[in-house]
Amino acid sequence: MDLMEAVQQEVTRIRALITTSEALLPQGRGNFAIYEMILKEADRAVREQDAVVLAKMLPELKGME
Repeated sequence: MDLMEAVQQEVTRIRALITTSEALLPQGRGNFAIYEMILKEADRAVREQDAVVLAKMLPELKGME
């Protein structure tokens, strides 16, 4: 698996986590604002194929729960 695929898998995992959490706890919707900002940055890095940003973001994404 290459770096871009790994980041995309983590983004997908985190989006599923957010969706599930919001469904279970609708009052906690604002708690994921920082996650959404990080996911937008990851999407941008994938779109632009920015390997440096992707490499920096991957450990951060893996640590998000």
